[in-house]
Amino acid sequence: DDPFAAAARTYSMAKLAILNGDLDEAERHYRAATEGFARLDRPVMNSICLGMVADFDERAGDYPAAIKTLEAAIETNETLLGGFTGSLQARLGWVLLHDGQLARADAVYQRALDSARRVRHTMVLFQAQGGLAALHRLHGRDDAAAEAAAEALELYRADGFRRFRNRIDPATDLQATAAVCCEVLAAIAAERDEPERAATLLGHADRLRGGSGVEVPGFQHATVAGAREAAVAVLGSAAFLAAFDRGKQGDEVAPVS
Repeated sequence: DDPFAAAARTYSMAKLAILNGDLDEAERHYRAATEGFARLDRPVMNSICLGMVADFDERAGDYPAAIKTLEAAIETNETLLGGFTGSLQARLGWVLLHDGQLARADAVYQRALDSARRVRHTMVLFQAQGGLAALHRLHGRDDAAAEAAAEALELYRADGFRRFRNRIDPATDLQATAAVCCEVLAAIAAERDEPERAATLLGHADRLRGGSGVEVPGFQHATVAGAREAAVAVLGSAAFLAAFDRGKQGDEVAPVS
């Protein structure tokens, strides 16, 4: 069998498995296709498959493996293709954030943000600003966190994203990042004596997480818990839940300014 035809067929089987919802089968085929295209020196297809393999590693919580795979995809794009790597950089920043490598995540996100602004790539702008909002909050840079989160949510509401298919579930990734932004803004609002707004934003985040099936990440636990405790302390449980439910029942993420 022709090696390229075999790799291409395996790649096609992986895509079909994604469409059929069989993620175990999809992962097996994507890993095989990645190996096949790497042996054939097919950088474009290899980079696409590496991106998908990194997605599976991230979902499994194997962040070191996801980091290594994304770095390989970025290197392939930069050295062989000379192409835009902002999307891969933003994804790498997200995984580094989950892995606790905050300084490195910050630098990677800044590179993604700078490259995205040059070409006005709204998806990468959203991803980078969402991750930077969480990082700024972790470092106590609340004004910068609020600005980044607000820009990301404005882009999310506009929904002008180009949809790239080399992700397992692009919609889930969008919702998870938007939820992080709402949680960051909720924590800041709670500390600035805006408890009702904090509760509403937490409701927005809860709805987004319910839709995506993605739980609050470890780096965000303290942010969410602190915002909730501060808002409940001022409003009381009943008023907090009323505001939380208003946010949760809304049709879209409300303006954050």
